[in-house]
Amino acid sequence: NDNYNGGDIEFYVDGKFVNHKPKAGDLMIFPSGEPYYHGVKTIPDGNKFFIRNFVMFDYDGSEEWIKNQKRYGAYKWAQKELERVAYDDPRNMLYVRDGKIIPYEDLIDNRPLIEDIYK
Repeated sequence: NDNYNGGDIEFYVDGKFVNHKPKAGDLMIFPSGEPYYHGVKTIPDGNKFFIRNFVMFDYDGSEEWIKNQKRYGAYKWAQKELERVAYDDPRNMLYVRDGKIIPYEDLIDNRPLIEDIYK
């Protein structure tokens, strides 16, 4: 559908923002991991309809993963990886405020308190 404002998808490529507003019938295919950072702009007017799909496949893991799984045991290694992801993921994302990239710490330090949002 095309009867909405906003909703553009924006990629961050080579230090620049690349903007695209899909039209009805468009098909976009791209990996969802690094380095394909992307986000969608807000939709202030109308409704946007889209279908998202993830294609997955079985993967036993990298040589490093299998080595550490044997070293620590499957459960303990999976727990270590979950802890690493919980710490690293927010810090590796890109956050934009007023058209400029800001670090995760600035995002957290300057976020409004929930009480201020719902005054």
